[in-house]
Amino acid sequence: MTAAGATGDLGPYSEDRTVTSFAPTKPWPRRRWGRVAEGGCRVSGSDVAALRDAYEAFSRGDFAVASKILAPDVEWVEHGRGMPYSGTWHGADSVVNDVWTQFAQYWGGPGVVGLATDQFLEAGDHIVVTGRFTGRDSEGRTLDAPCAHVWRMSGGVATHFANYTDWTV
Repeated sequence: MTAAGATGDLGPYSEDRTVTSFAPTKPWPRRRWGRVAEGGCRVSGSDVAALRDAYEAFSRGDFAVASKILAPDVEWVEHGRGMPYSGTWHGADSVVNDVWTQFAQYWGGPGVVGLATDQFLEAGDHIVVTGRFTGRDSEGRTLDAPCAHVWRMSGGVATHFANYTDWTV
């Protein structure tokens, strides 16, 4: 559906970007959060508790405790732009040394920047964590970036991590 005078398929928006309708053109697909993926397993309450502890330790700058959630061969993916790096790292030692330590140093040292979590959502063998990176460094730069983290858990440790953060805010 397009607004009067609009050209092209603007979906529910008119030319001036105001919403005209959000009625779907076809039925919404049903999603079943928490369903087990083929070959996967459900995360447990202890996985969520361990992940909460890891986030608290990370925010304190205690990387030795935070890294206990990582499998030795974890795959760590940082998506997006706006930070000094993005890419994929392999192994818990690489995550601690090449990602966490570099991130903390960029923002003024361990414990200066924190991550306030909002939700821990269980989805089969994944846990999705929403929250915000917050902090202020010694040069006065402020960090307040919303994020979503997707963790794949197996046997009580994270085997894969993907960070989706809006570093441009």
